Order: sequence, then structure tokens, then C-alpha cells
Amino acid sequence: FSVFRQSFKVLALRRERYSRYLFWAGLSGLGAILVYSGIDRGFSIPANGFYFFFISGLTVSAAHTRLRRSQKTILTEKKISPAGLFIISAWLLILLAAGLVFNISSMAGKYQFAPVKEKYPYSNMSLAELSALRGKTAAACRLDPLDAEYQSGLASLDMLLHNKRQALSHALKALRLKPVDAAFLQQCGTLVTEITGSSTAKLLLQAGINNDSFNPRRYYNYALWLFARGRMGQGREQLRLAMTVGPDTTNACIARMLLVGLNVKDIAATIPQQTRPALYFARYLDENGRYRLAGEFYRRAVEYTAAEKIVRPDYFYQPCNFFRRRQQYDDALWVMRQAAARLPDNVTIIMTIASLYDRMGISYRALEEYQKALILDPSNRKVQKFIKRLERKN
Repeated sequence: FSVFRQSFKVLALRRERYSRYLFWAGLSGLGAILVYSGIDRGFSIPANGFYFFFISGLTVSAAHTRLRRSQKTILTEKKISPAGLFIISAWLLILLAAGLVFNISSMAGKYQFAPVKEKYPYSNMSLAELSALRGKTAAACRLDPLDAEYQSGLASLDMLLHNKRQALSHALKALRLKPVDAAFLQQCGTLVTEITGSSTAKLLLQAGINNDSFNPRRYYNYALWLFARGRMGQGREQLRLAMTVGPDTTNACIARMLLVGLNVKDIAATIPQQTRPALYFARYLDENGRYRLAGEFYRRAVEYTAAEKIVRPDYFYQPCNFFRRRQQYDDALWVMRQAAARLPDNVTIIMTIASLYDRMGISYRALEEYQKALILDPSNRKVQKFIKRLERKN
């Protein structure tokens, strides 16, 4: 603050108009950065901090550079005629008004579209409710015609209202506004299939995958299209890729394969060789009474942890609990031994191994494991309690 206060004092002595303009421009830039940073936490981005200090240096130097302030400027002074000043002022006012209109319209469009976005994907809604949402989306589109999301929203609502031609028209408008957006590409592909049955749909769906290859939704949408055409093998392959990219989509992929009539054997062959998809499928099998196959996939899930970059303890607890619940203590112990090999400093894992040995009646091994846990966590009272109990027992 003191630096800028001194700069203001020095600025009063400057006779070069260029330096004064540069000072005020720099000061305006600093104010803009401060406002933006206060709203959007911009200073957490290093580049913004560097730019702030660069403009600070430029602003201060504009006020301090000239040593002989009493001398006249060496720059040729240009005077602006009244007509030129009027033209410049008029253009500045036009730009200011255009910027205000654009930003206010954009904010009004977002306000109109907010309740529509909250209710996506518009399931279990009556035609009257869908029509009301369409009206809000159309209003948002009029307020901000350059936002592709509103056009895409109109396309989705028109499809639900059975206005397929209008839906395709709005989807194409959205795509023209954002030609490389993966969601809009696939939306157009789906609508082209619904309306024309053209082979262009396949290219659009594949383009969506190419432009957003780390989004499991892109593979899932293409799989739906393939299943609808009876291409079960290709559809399964796309779902396998979806589960590989996004393991959390495994349940949705399993449900979709069941809906299209695939059996458990086909689904099992589709599950990728990753821990989390295998765990999701094993849980599904467990819940549906397929215990033998569930046990097999729980073992696979544990084996797949060897290739995982990040290994979490819960990858092992779920299989261990399954085997322990079925009194397969040898399998449960094998699971936790693998866990200890991957996470050797985890006290809870070692305590679980000790409790399994205790349940199997191998007290001396349980005591050894509890002692290992105590070395890692000497203040753990629960471990101390178990050790005392086993020592009395032995």
C-alpha cells in the first residue's frame, strides 16, 4: 500500500501523458485481478500471482522511470480533435453497453435454466411438466442464444415430448455452437438414429468417444446403441471399456447387460481385470445367491490389487467379510495376508489377521500378530487388551 501511495505522489510530477495512462491502466488491471481473485480464489493459481506482481511492477515503474521530471517530454504530443474524442467515446459506450447486455443476458439465461437442470433426466414427469420445463429452456435460449447447453436441453425435452424433428434441429444447433463436445456429438448420433436411421449416427457416437475417451458415459451410450441393433459382442466390449475407465459405473453396466438378456457367464466374461469392477460384480453375485462364483471373483479382485497403482484397505475387507461370514477362514486369512503384503504398516489389517487366527483356535499365531500390531501402534488399548487375554489363555 505504501508503495502505491508514494507512486501517486510521484505521478503528480510526471509530465508525460503516456506514463500517466500506463499507470492508470496498470492500476485498473490490479483492481480487476483483486476482484476476480476474491470471487474465484484466483490467487491459488500461481500464474495469477505472477501476473499480479508483473502489473504491479509496470504500474510503479510508469510513475518512477523519468528522473528529470522538470524536463518536457521527448515524445511527440498528439492532440485529439473534439470529433475524434466523440467517436472514441461513442465506441467505448457501445462496447460497454454490449458487454453489459451480453453478461446480463447470460446470467438471466442461467437463472431460467437452473430449475430445468436440477430436474434432469426428467424421469417420471407428466407432459404438462415437461412442457413447462421446455418453456423455461426456450426462454433461456432466447436470452443467451450462444449457449449450446440450452439448445441441447431443448433437444432432450423435445424428444420426451415426441417432437423428434425439432429435437434433431436443436441438437444440431448445439453441435454447431460446440462442434467438438462429446455429449452433443453423441446426442446428435442418437437422434439421427431415431429419426433417419442413417449410418452417420455410428460416426457421431464414435466421435464422442474419441473426444472424451476418459468419460465412461461415452462408451455406455455407444453400447446402448449397439445393443439396440443386436450387436451384443460389440456392446459388451464397450461396457467393458466403460468399467475400465470408470469402475463406479459397474453396477449400471451389469444392470444394462441383464436388461438386454445376457446371462451371468457373459457378464462375468465382460468384467475387466481390475479390482473395483470385480468387487462390484462379486457383491452382485453374493446378493443373488451365486456364492461359488462370488468367491471366485473376490479372489480375482484381491489378485488384481497387484496391478493397482493405489491400493486401499477396503479392497480386502469386503472379500474377507464374505469368506468369514461363510466360515471359510482359510480363504479369509489368505485375503488378509495379501492385504498385509500390500499395506504392511496398516494396524487394522494386522489386527484382522490376528482375530482370524484367534477364531481358528491358533492362539499363538494370534498373539504374534497382535504383538506386531502393538509395535506399530504402542498406545492401542484394544491391542493391549487382546494380548493380555491371549497371554492368560496360553
